[in-house]
Amino acid sequence: MGSGTRGQAERDAVTVEIGYALLSGCFLGFVVFAAVAGPVLVWDLPAGVGKALVVTGTVPASVLGVVRVVHLLWRFAGAAAGPGDGRAHGRGRTRVLGAPPAARVRPPAQQYRSPPGATPRIWANFR
Repeated sequence: MGSGTRGQAERDAVTVEIGYALLSGCFLGFVVFAAVAGPVLVWDLPAGVGKALVVTGTVPASVLGVVRVVHLLWRFAGAAAGPGDGRAHGRGRTRVLGAPPAARVRPPAQQYRSPPGATPRIWANFR
């Protein structure tokens, strides 16, 4: 993140992001474990097969849960980085190098405005 003292809003954002990462990682782990080891609860399987399914479900569930937590926290740390590092800052706000600034693009309301006294195009078909 940055150096210096963090404000209350930044500390709250970090707390919420950590909580979300942990909950979503646990949920992903549970879903993967239930998908692999779920048949043990539904069907009457031999003990060896049941134990193999539980072990086989535990390993990918825990690995994917940890990967999910690390990915979310890493992404959050990258989004909180300063604007000079060249990375995308937040979802949907990717800056393309060499692109004209957004201030030069006219807003959509001015792009499609009809001349004064003209009937808007949408109503032209209902005459």
